[in-house]
Amino acid sequence: MSVPTWRGVLSCGVLCCAASLALAAELSAGDTFDSTNGVNTTDSSFISVVGGVAKMRGTVDTGTGSDGDCVVSGTLDLATSSCVGASTPDGEVLTVRANVSSGASSVSVEETPQSLQPGDEVLITVLQGADAGAYEFARVDSVNGKNVKLQAGLTNAYNGTTNSIQLQRVPNYETLTVPAGAVLTASGWNGTTGGVLAARVSGDAVVEGTIDMSGRGFRGGSTGTNGAVEGPDGLVTSGGGTGGRGGSAASCGDG
Repeated sequence: MSVPTWRGVLSCGVLCCAASLALAAELSAGDTFDSTNGVNTTDSSFISVVGGVAKMRGTVDTGTGSDGDCVVSGTLDLATSSCVGASTPDGEVLTVRANVSSGASSVSVEETPQSLQPGDEVLITVLQGADAGAYEFARVDSVNGKNVKLQAGLTNAYNGTTNSIQLQRVPNYETLTVPAGAVLTASGWNGTTGGVLAARVSGDAVVEGTIDMSGRGFRGGSTGTNGAVEGPDGLVTSGGGTGGRGGSAASCGDG
């Protein structure tokens, strides 16, 4: 059994729905951890804390390990770089502007995929709009130009004409090592895509450095008169005067 070692720092943005980490190690029901620092059981369907010990409630999908061993050096952005020596990004991010119906097994993207190969895992996420927060994982069957064919039909429907939607590759590492002083991150939200870091680890995950998505979710707003501060997409968070200019998304993207 491979159990993750976590000695470093995990941080995300204020709106963690747009700056989240999907990191799975080889865990199964009953596995325990003697450190519960930063464990939020309210937001976790997998972890409970009993007597100061974190315990897995169920099995976590650890992926295939097909990407090999990831060793982070310096500051590494998964959306633009690779930690396994590949010439294309491990966590390539693509824009979805087309409408995709529930049950569809293909997705059209705006950019020509550089990293996607048959068998790769992808994450489809609605980042902004009426359906913000909807997401699902899928596996690639084939790639033909800008069309990504999936191994199975999608559960959700996606409206790319009114929502900001991205499809990103989810690297499936065999092991993950983030040494002390190293930083693992992903590109921030740019108004269309970004702000999500996702990976799976089937073996040992040793984090002595930092996994950091702080400030990479939705952009905040500017300060208005009399101390009013607008949060993402015009949400006034404090003050009593005229609000400032809103950021790019409100309350997990609806705006």
